Amino acid sequence: MEMKNISPFLVRDLKGRIGVYGFAKSYISNGIKDDSVPPYFFRGEIGDLASANGNLNTLTQSKVLSEEMELVWLIDTEKGTTCRFIGFMFGNDLTDLGEFRQDAARILHAKLPQASISDHWWPSLQPPSSLNITVTRHRGDNVQNYFAKVGMDHLSISLDTALKAVSKMAGWKHFDKILLFTGAPRGFAWKDEPALDNDRFELIVDELGSILHNRINCYD
Repeated sequence: MEMKNISPFLVRDLKGRIGVYGFAKSYISNGIKDDSVPPYFFRGEIGDLASANGNLNTLTQSKVLSEEMELVWLIDTEKGTTCRFIGFMFGNDLTDLGEFRQDAARILHAKLPQASISDHWWPSLQPPSSLNITVTRHRGDNVQNYFAKVGMDHLSISLDTALKAVSKMAGWKHFDKILLFTGAPRGFAWKDEPALDNDRFELIVDELGSILHNRINCYD
């Protein structure tokens, strides 16, 4: 997929009510073996997300914060009748891994930190197979880069199976469109170094440049 040949649209121009869901990464690493719905989370609506360059707000008492730069699918629900993939964008699904490690059933607590979404989305008939990304962490004067890939080649779940799973998620019919955070099977860049207050995380995608640049903002 030649990203430079796809003309993007502004996310803010999307019409209708837009819900935000996500697959629990750990549960889709081996795919889905039956028709059951994989564990997932609901983040609310698009208005709950931070902008591409906004702060990611989280409580000071968060245990183990981790950036999760992910490919986000844009799904049209065809007025609550079916789920159709129409494009993709990018997001930082900031997660409190400490909550999740304490108990996987606490996935919603793990997702209390705010997530962000890119300014643009790219129309497509199917998700990209593989995109090279760079995740950059700015911590004071220290800058570190982490190189990885995102896309269908790195998910053990087919597009058709994923869309069927979304159509079984609670509440999906109430939305005109759905943003689906697809997980970070590439792993976490700094899994042994939790994100800290005032850290800045930048996502750079080959051919596209800087897509996200968010600062962690901890509050009481």
